[in-house]
Amino acid sequence: MNNLSDEKQAEIAYALVKMQLLEKFNLPNSCELKKRVAEIARETSIPKEELVEFLVNIIEEISKETINELRKVVEVKTHE
Repeated sequence: MNNLSDEKQAEIAYALVKMQLLEKFNLPNSCELKKRVAEIARETSIPKEELVEFLVNIIEEISKETINELRKVVEVKTHE
């Protein structure tokens, strides 16, 4: 018997796909990232808040660049 709604199944499927992509592209998950930030803060005496702010800025920039590059791949294929 399936007691899960379609919405709940989609939510679970999305979470599993995200996990697979993180693993496939060797990206840290949120737990790993929090742990690493805490380690870096201890090792460098840089406050966690400052590290997080810095990392958020860098990750946002990298994400935007990556998304733009991915869009270019689609644009090239549609123009061929």
